[in-house]
Amino acid sequence: MIRTIRILPLVATTALVVGCSSAATVSSVPSTVPATPAPAATVPTTAPAEAWTQSDIFKGFDPMSIDLQGYTPGPNGEHSTAVADLPDPSAECVAKIKGENLKLAFLSSAQITWFAAIEKGVRDEAAKYGISIAMTADSNFDPAKQASDVETAMASKPDILIALPNDPVSAAQAFKPALDAGTTIVFYDNPVDGWTAGKEYVTISTGDHYRMGMKAADLLAQAIGENGTYGFIQLDVVFYNSNNREKGFLAEMAQKHPGIRNVAWAGFTDAATVGQATDAMLSQHPDLDGIYVSYSGGPATAVLASLSAAGNTHVKVVTHDLDAANDVVMATQGSNYFGTAIESTYLEGATTVKAAVLSRCGVAVPPFVVVPALSATRETLVQAWHDGLHTDPPADVLKALGQ
Repeated sequence: MIRTIRILPLVATTALVVGCSSAATVSSVPSTVPATPAPAATVPTTAPAEAWTQSDIFKGFDPMSIDLQGYTPGPNGEHSTAVADLPDPSAECVAKIKGENLKLAFLSSAQITWFAAIEKGVRDEAAKYGISIAMTADSNFDPAKQASDVETAMASKPDILIALPNDPVSAAQAFKPALDAGTTIVFYDNPVDGWTAGKEYVTISTGDHYRMGMKAADLLAQAIGENGTYGFIQLDVVFYNSNNREKGFLAEMAQKHPGIRNVAWAGFTDAATVGQATDAMLSQHPDLDGIYVSYSGGPATAVLASLSAAGNTHVKVVTHDLDAANDVVMATQGSNYFGTAIESTYLEGATTVKAAVLSRCGVAVPPFVVVPALSATRETLVQAWHDGLHTDPPADVLKALGQ
């Protein structure tokens, strides 16, 4: 999820502010190169730059430079470690942890499907080691509220604190009470500026963002074919997770699907502006074949609503994350919503607890641990809920699937 930030995060529909307007901006490039007379033997006209190059976030980014077979870099350039390579605690370690009757505080950021799956993974893994959940809180992506939540959590004297830092810049101060108390701190998704894994915190557990982006690109190609045009609707802030997902997406498009061109771009900091941006995009490019939007929930909901209002059944949408409401649309035969790329969300939560246990047993934990990327279409949606979230899809989704 929206999940990464120098300001407020991602997966939610909350307004984000980062020194740029909260209104979405829409830009486009011609879908065809204007015809101009040319004498024989001249060099062919070069196609215009893709529209995403107008994004300040990706200034100077070269999608051909990304090694899509390599590792997803951490927020400080760390090499990622696959969760499958993280060792299991020894029998002696498990016995030690169970004998300590540890308490854990879990800090969420929103009451949405993604965070619910993270928390389920945390709770189930903690139960394996006899760790009790002393406190949970939901900050609604508000850094000030999260700082207050940390203070409240520390009143219960937790041995382990697991959280997604809402704002990496201010989070060092917000989490200082836990650090001063000697609490074992594990983060999911986001870093804290100036903090180092193995020192102030154990590790970051998150998705394999490059590969999530790659899967989204492959879904778009599957939906519209290897030749076509698409719009790119981007969370237009410096936010580690979404930025890297989108780098993976753009790299996969350039390297594997060069026949699909990005002809329109929109950046948003407030999901409430995405509908208007989509309307403008569709008006400027009536022959558009697809749309990539940064994440499900608010932004994808707005895109799908705009397409529905326009009576447009042609454009296919791809995004990230599973979402109860939008997945009903995906489950509906012939809908605009083709697919989504996700991480193994439940496993991401469970991994935070495993990392804390290993650390408390004196085992060195890699600084940046990634869980596998998955993808879902109508045909694989139920399995994606099982694999990614460890739960059944909502009844409305199953009904739309005819199950």
